[in-house]
Amino acid sequence: MSAAPYPIRITALRARDFRGLRGEFELDFDRGLTLIVGENGAGKSSILNAIEWALFGAEVTKKSSGIDERADFEVRHRSAEGEVSVTLELAVDGGTARLRRARLADAKKTAPDELSLELPNGETLEGDEVRAWMEWNRLPDWSEWKHAFCQHQELLRARVTDAGERSTQLARLLGLGEFQDWTTKLRGLKPGRLKKAATEELERVEEEFKHAIEAPGLALREVEDELEERGVGRTELNDAWLAARLEKQVDEARRLTDKLALALEVPEAKTLELESWSRWSRDWERLAQEGCRGLERELGTLRTRIGELESTLNGMEPARRAFEDAQRAWESETQEHGGKEQLGAQLADLAKERAAQVEREKGRNATVALLRHAVEEMERRATGSDCPVCETPLPELREKLVARVEREGGDDERVAREALHARQAQLERQQATTAERRSALDLAKSNFESLGSRLERFVGAGSDPTRAAEEKRREWMKRVESLETVLDESRRFLESGRDERALLELFGRWRTAGNQTEAAAGDLGRVRAWVELQTAIDEAASLKVDLETLATMARAVQESRSREQVERVNATLGTHTDTISPGAGLRVAVKATATQLKYKLVDASGQDAASILNQAALHAVSFAVLFAQAEARAAEGAPSWVMLDDPGQSLDEERIHGLARVIGSVSEKVSVLVATFPGALEAALRRQPNCRVVELGAARVQAGVVIRSVTEGSNP
Repeated sequence: MSAAPYPIRITALRARDFRGLRGEFELDFDRGLTLIVGENGAGKSSILNAIEWALFGAEVTKKSSGIDERADFEVRHRSAEGEVSVTLELAVDGGTARLRRARLADAKKTAPDELSLELPNGETLEGDEVRAWMEWNRLPDWSEWKHAFCQHQELLRARVTDAGERSTQLARLLGLGEFQDWTTKLRGLKPGRLKKAATEELERVEEEFKHAIEAPGLALREVEDELEERGVGRTELNDAWLAARLEKQVDEARRLTDKLALALEVPEAKTLELESWSRWSRDWERLAQEGCRGLERELGTLRTRIGELESTLNGMEPARRAFEDAQRAWESETQEHGGKEQLGAQLADLAKERAAQVEREKGRNATVALLRHAVEEMERRATGSDCPVCETPLPELREKLVARVEREGGDDERVAREALHARQAQLERQQATTAERRSALDLAKSNFESLGSRLERFVGAGSDPTRAAEEKRREWMKRVESLETVLDESRRFLESGRDERALLELFGRWRTAGNQTEAAAGDLGRVRAWVELQTAIDEAASLKVDLETLATMARAVQESRSREQVERVNATLGTHTDTISPGAGLRVAVKATATQLKYKLVDASGQDAASILNQAALHAVSFAVLFAQAEARAAEGAPSWVMLDDPGQSLDEERIHGLARVIGSVSEKVSVLVATFPGALEAALRRQPNCRVVELGAARVQAGVVIRSVTEGSNP
């Protein structure tokens, strides 16, 4: 941005879902005069609002904008769901630039807009870069816009009726707005008042100082009393006492630092001042607390391991005895009755004997043998009450068969059979006992070996894990005792250290109070604050001279420029005023005072004109000032378009025709955008040769703003 600014102008508007502009909306402003015509609610204001929002964003959407109707201003169309955006196409040096402002329809009010600028060379600026570009190219800010680029009904009369506003507008008209602003700001600093206030403050401080000269001595005595309550007498309070206390604290901290393995260097006590020791001791306390927490975690882990080790050791001997007892019981059982294989063989032999007996019985008594076989078959089945032939349920069949076998079978056969049954029952009991002994042995062995494995996890494999475990336990217990000792010492020192730090900080207060007492006993010239205040007063006096010089220089330049501009501006202003309101004969007058220049409107006789004009005349004068400002900016090569919102209000037909002629004349030099209702002003503007007429359709909320037709104005 090294080149000079270019006279930028707006050439087109592209909007999406902005207020009444539903969906995509486009409008070109490439003619000198663009006339937007529509009934109330057709969307004229939405088009003008879109231009302002694209340029200034949130500044135009709140009551602080200076326009009351903006208090509840919404930028989105009620049906908008995605992004709301407005793009202005600008004629700039080198081609067309596109200024775009956008925000999500559901964004919070505090969310920032997205601001971007696409330059003709393809470069894209964003955010603050865009604002810097606009400022360099002399595009207006919101304040300048609403006072010098556009006409809002609420601000129209104030241009002329408000004295301060009128003077500001006229200064802008003369191209002296910045000079007046700087002069006002420099005068507003009022350095003379600053010097006076500082002198008064100096006198007040001196008076308070005299009354408070005994206050430090009182504070000193209060601190001494508090130290004495802590066991430190007045005679002990000296640097040697402080050095001894510091050395004791540092030595103890160094000892515990090693034990806690803290990553903190312990300084020498003689190198520490009271304040530096206080800061260091707080750091040491924080690290020591962290170290203690680490030792507490280690201590907890050791105690858990010791408990697990002791539990394992205590269970080893009972488990060993239980294993040996189970082994002896199993060996005794197998020696007396045989093992599992032997008992199985005996049961197999017994089964053969029983089968042989059955065969013998069959030979002697086939019926009894058959009945006995049926009884045995019923005993083998799960349902012992079913007939073994037809499987019909007969609950008493087995008992009847047994009773008949008993009646018809011989006594010798019964005795033999019972003997076989008895032997089988005995062998089965011995077999069950042997299995129980073996199961108990396996369980005892597994328990003993499991405890042995747990023990090896603590001490490793070895010839005597029990002895090794006892040594490990003693080692851990020794570490526990060491940790408990360090933690106890650290906790005691941390607690006493806080008390000691409070005591030494109280000593620092005592020393400060003593110094203040000595300082208060001297004169004011020895007090640093007093000297600084005196210096500030001298600087304020020098600043007063400098500011007054700058203000005088600004006023001189402003006065010189005023003489150059008044004649030229009055010619333009007079022409516009007389065209709109014939016979007004108004001009700008400059009144010079000792400190500033004031601008006012006067009539042909030199009398103040603003106070005697009716509303129609005030509006006419306001438009004349606005148009003159635009032409002055155009002459300087600065942005200079004008935007008018229903400018025909409060004007009679004669003044409306005069206003139309002035608008037509101004539009030959600057771009003019006019929004109005169908009527006299519309008809008069249509006859301007460089006028493009955009007619809006009837208001349709759901459809948004509709352009019914675009036509070029006709020649008169």
